[in-house]
Formats: sequence, structure tokens, C-alpha cells
Amino acid sequence: MVYRADLNRLFGVDGDASEIKVYDTNTYGLVGHVPLYIDADSQAYDPETKLMYAVSGGREAHTPYSYISIVDTTQSKKILDIKVDANWLEALALEKRGPRMFVNITSENAVGVMNRNERSITAKWRIPADAQQNLPLFFDEPNHRLLLTTRKPSKLIVMDSDTGKVTASVPCVGMVDDIAYDAKLKRFYLSGDQFVEVFKQDDADHYTSLGKTAGWLSREDRSLCT
Repeated sequence: MVYRADLNRLFGVDGDASEIKVYDTNTYGLVGHVPLYIDADSQAYDPETKLMYAVSGGREAHTPYSYISIVDTTQSKKILDIKVDANWLEALALEKRGPRMFVNITSENAVGVMNRNERSITAKWRIPADAQQNLPLFFDEPNHRLLLTTRKPSKLIVMDSDTGKVTASVPCVGMVDDIAYDAKLKRFYLSGDQFVEVFKQDDADHYTSLGKTAGWLSREDRSLCT
């Protein structure tokens, strides 16, 4: 979801409806629809341009290609579809201090690097050969690191965001669907199958598991993982 406090608007990707639904946050009423393609899923938002990027199409649409759609949240209108020759795209991550956008090209076990100005993929970085199905993606921009997880097998993989070089690979909880980061504590939270696993970032290339806890992990519950 993307919340525009200045407009009192909430934008949520609805995969079943293949669209972005727009809600008025004062009344909670549905006030708009932005059509996407079948299997609309991951999104990323650029607060500078107010543009929202959303993934759709591909294998559920039975096409050998997917789309990254660009939506102007000020006008609640799609302005462009970027066609990507891959039938399975997952998470997106935007660079704040530059024009790049990273995308998990899951069907190729790779990370794609896209120039948002040119709106084209300029590089593809393969993940290690012993890992498949990279889904979540997080960009640690200050440390120039991309963190992603795979499902076959379950691994946390770290890549240099300037070169694509893999700098770390460690086992993690299975079926990870999202990655969150606490910059103050330098901890990553991986929400997986029945558990949340917490990793401490020792430095840019070293990560130590602090353990797993069942269900949702609150800040007060972090002691359970030590």
C-alpha cells in the first residue's frame, strides 16, 4: 500500500482484481481504480516523483513477459507499462539517491537493474547457482547492499548493489514473504512460514541469526530471539 497524506488517499494493489484500488482516508470510501494486468502484486513508491511502480502479468496471465506499470498517484492514473521479457517478477526496490530500481526476476533467478529515467533494464545479476526462487528484496542503500531471500533452499543472500557480487549467503526461515529493517538496532526481520527470524547486521557482509519466534514479533518481544 501507498499512503498519500497530502491527498488523503490510500493506494492498494489488489491482485485478484488486477488493479490498484484508491481509497479516501477520511471516509474509507473507494474512490478510484487503476487497471493493471493479471496477478498484480509487488509495488514500490518514489516519494519525490509521486510515482508508484507495480508488477503484473507473466505466468498467471500465461504470457512469456511481465509488466512494471508506472502510476501517477497525484492523478490516480497509469501513465506507462514497461514490458519485461520474463514471466515471473517479484519485489521491487528503489534507489533514493539515484535513478535505479531493482527487481527480482524470479523466473531467471536474477536481480534486474532498471534505470527509471530510461525505463529499461540495464543489467541482470544472477544469484548463486545453488539457490532459486528469489522473492522478497530489500535495498540497504547506505551500505550499498541488496538483501533477498530464496525458497529453494531457504537462504538470505546479500549482494553488492554496485557490482552484483554476492557477499553473503546464510540459511534462513522458510517461505519468506517480506523483509523489514530496523536501522537503529541494525536488525532485519524475515517473515516466513509460521516464524519471524531476526538477523543482526554485524557489518555490511556479515549477518547473525538471533533466532525465530512464532507469529508477529513486536519490539517488546525481541528478547525472545536472543
